[in-house]
Amino acid sequence: MIKEKIKQLVAIIITSLASQNGWSDFDLGEITIEKSTNTQFGDYAVNVAFRLAKQLGGSAQEIAGELANELSKNKPAEIERIDAVGGYINFFLSADFVRNQLDEIYKNR
Repeated sequence: MIKEKIKQLVAIIITSLASQNGWSDFDLGEITIEKSTNTQFGDYAVNVAFRLAKQLGGSAQEIAGELANELSKNKPAEIERIDAVGGYINFFLSADFVRNQLDEIYKNR
């Protein structure tokens, strides 16, 4: 499932950035993937930057931007783009992925 793939990718990138940036005193906790209510902000959103900012003493927007930048370099084919807005990391699904999912649903009905 795509939500699980996003969650795993976010965890990998945070672990990598933690090592690079010396983030040692933080608890990643559960990464929650939320369905966006406004398509302007993508299909899914992650708010983990707020938790990291609180624990590390920084700006959620800056942390989200850094995460989105790294996530974009490693995004799977199912994701068209990744943006950081207001501390949230927004994921936009690719049209091909959505089309394939709809085809599968239609075939299995």
